[in-house]
Amino acid sequence: MSAKSNSDATQALLSLCEAKSRWKNELTPEAVKKAVAEGADVNAGNKYGQTALHLAVQSPYTKGEPLPSVDVVRALIEAGADVNARDAHQQTPLIHAVSYEPDKASEDRALEIIRVLRAAGGKVPSEVTDRSGGAFRLSTEALYREVLDAGATVNVRDDSGQTPLHRAMGVGKPELVKLLLERGADVNAIDGLGRTPLGVGLRTKEEVWVAHNKRTPGFVAAINALEAAGGKASVPIQHDPTDPFAPFPIDEAALTKALAGKKLSFKHAVSSAQELATGLHSFGDPSDALDKLEAVSDVLGVEERTVRLKGPLTLKRVFFHHGDLEVDGDLEIQKPFAVTGDVIVHGVVRDAGNDSLVNILGDLKCHALYTDGEFSVGGDIEARDVVLGYYNDHILSADTIRAKVVIEDEHAVDATVEAEHHFDIDTYAQGYGDGVADDLRAIFVDQVFEGETDKPEEEESEDEEELDEEDSEVEDIDDGDSDEVDDEDSDDDEADDDGDSDDDEADDDEDSDDDEADDDEDSDDDEEASDDEDSDDDEADDDDDEEETPQLDRGALFDRISKGLPVFRKAKK
Repeated sequence: MSAKSNSDATQALLSLCEAKSRWKNELTPEAVKKAVAEGADVNAGNKYGQTALHLAVQSPYTKGEPLPSVDVVRALIEAGADVNARDAHQQTPLIHAVSYEPDKASEDRALEIIRVLRAAGGKVPSEVTDRSGGAFRLSTEALYREVLDAGATVNVRDDSGQTPLHRAMGVGKPELVKLLLERGADVNAIDGLGRTPLGVGLRTKEEVWVAHNKRTPGFVAAINALEAAGGKASVPIQHDPTDPFAPFPIDEAALTKALAGKKLSFKHAVSSAQELATGLHSFGDPSDALDKLEAVSDVLGVEERTVRLKGPLTLKRVFFHHGDLEVDGDLEIQKPFAVTGDVIVHGVVRDAGNDSLVNILGDLKCHALYTDGEFSVGGDIEARDVVLGYYNDHILSADTIRAKVVIEDEHAVDATVEAEHHFDIDTYAQGYGDGVADDLRAIFVDQVFEGETDKPEEEESEDEEELDEEDSEVEDIDDGDSDEVDDEDSDDDEADDDGDSDDDEADDDEDSDDDEADDDEDSDDDEEASDDEDSDDDEADDDDDEEETPQLDRGALFDRISKGLPVFRKAKK
């Protein structure tokens, strides 16, 4: 038997390290040495950028999973594994070795492996702001101390503006709070919502899950530790007109008066306009949320401003702006978003389902809109190409929606619709409505349908209309301010389903079916067999018909619009 090629040996090693069910009997130092001898690259990564070392150090997620082997880790390091290799989330093997809430055996093994990694030069990147990396990787006190000793920065901020101390207070971990304070954590740092760590702890302590999981004592101890260190429930926020992402101060007394009894979706104090934006849920009545936003806009105490931001932008923190907003490029909204004026986006607007909550008092103009969240616009929505609402628990609302195509895919629309093609929620029926598939085929190019995104482009492309730009005086934000929301590759933490099929069983079943069919054909009842065959043919034809009608690929549709590629068929002359 010939030795495996380099790529085969590499994949075999990665597969072995990925499959924890094989660890006990197969993942040994000898197996690592054998793979390396066959040409395996110990620093190659899987689809998530994880090397064999990233995979081999992982603590068990469940009680049934095995502990990682220290000897295997040493064997990989001796074979040249990079102890500071980074995966797609910029995490090193040392961070992968830390589990969140391990039992004693898992903690002891993790500590042993971390010390082996550190002895080989393993570190925690100080600049990583991923919420599961660096100093945000909360665990036991002993493991967390190792993380900090390995280079994690105590005052680093994540995409939402929180520090590790905010995170520790948000989960009620008094031992980690004390450790962070020992290491110099800023006791009164404010996050993207204008909240201090103590403010986060006080708010979270009142949430239902805390008492339900008997976590109240931990929160009380963490709060006491922070107060003893000088922590405050809130601190004054200064308005910074040069930074559109900074917390926007708000007068809570004036806010209460302006709301005039209208309730937000939470009961706690409000530290900023951004925090207010997280409470503007419509609960089925979009006008209610917009009325609250309008009332608030009257008591902000500053003039409206027009701001133009460089795109494409991915907003990973709550966003609030008082005035008009213009974005040069695509806009992806992942957190609550509130604007008191008009919004113009020279690209595609996308939101993020339950995590986003969009409220715009004025009009929205864009190339296209794809929403699967709560999206409320006080004025009109004008899209050059397509407006598509997907997911049935939310409402897309506006005075009027204008676009070439408007699709309600199990998503209620509360607006007057003016479109060349309007598929309402009943007509569309998730793409299976009567005649819908044919209508979509007549409107859109083949490349926006499932299974056909790789088809070659037509020789001639359509003439695209340009979005009319309004002449307005805008204030440019420098690149440094815009860096916080530059488009980033989306994280994909989900593992792929195992798609391997049992071909042998399938072949056996087919052979068995063939034998039975032969017996039927040899029987005296030829007419009955013929009827059965005709019936099978009809069913096969029906299946073929269904397969020949691929569904609209929403991702492909909006990706093409984003890239400036044609999505509509050319009109026949």
